Amino acid sequence: MRRDGLEVFFLSNRPYTGPGQSPLSFWRATRLSTTDPWSAPVKVESLNSPDLETAQAQGRIALSFDGCELYFTSNRVGGYGGWDLWVAKREKLKGN
Repeated sequence: MRRDGLEVFFLSNRPYTGPGQSPLSFWRATRLSTTDPWSAPVKVESLNSPDLETAQAQGRIALSFDGCELYFTSNRVGGYGGWDLWVAKREKLKGN
């Protein structure tokens, strides 16, 4: 969860009707304030491995203090074998 409590990333094997299905996929939900309900979760395609037949994320995921880096473990192609530590980065937006 982002430190302001307005965004959360999580792994889920929830039903998904898009192309391919990983055992665990990244999802994201947001809300306008900490007293508001969460939005409907949205699958984050850019974080999910293109090799959905064999690659998956697993275990805990963590968002950096500034919300710009997401750390997770995965057995996706391009690692060193087994469950490697990965980081996904995004730019911090200015303003609203």
